[in-house]
Parts: sequence; structure tokens; C-alpha cells
Amino acid sequence: MTHPKVKALDADEKSKFLKSVASDLSKKNIAHDINSYKNAPAGYRFWCGPTIEEADLKVALAELEKVFNEKIKSI
Repeated sequence: MTHPKVKALDADEKSKFLKSVASDLSKKNIAHDINSYKNAPAGYRFWCGPTIEEADLKVALAELEKVFNEKIKSI
């Protein structure tokens, strides 16, 4: 994550913040299981295989941006 407010967080706080964004997307049934792998750098990952429609991915990314920007204000 390159946002200055996220970069300033310690590892635990960063993980909690990013997981809260992913949790919101899951609750809205927009995207599920998008957190980066346990040993990977903090971030998100999206499956973009042949069963994923481009339009659905665009919706998920737009919602990710919206939720992220809403939550970043609280930091």
C-alpha cells in the first residue's frame, strides 16, 4: 500500500485497516477473500480468471476505492 496514512501505520494496524476494508466489501457481497496472502506484503489480490467478468471486476475495484477512501479519513 502506498497511501501515506497507511504506510505510517505499524504492521498490526495496517493489517487491521486493510482487513476492515476487505470485510466491508465482503459484507456488501462485492468481493470475497481479497486480502493478500499471510506472508505477502499488505494489500489486496483479485482472482481474474476466465470465470470472472470484466464488468464485475470494475465494480469491485470501484467499490474498493470508495470504501478505502471512506475509511482512510478515520486515520
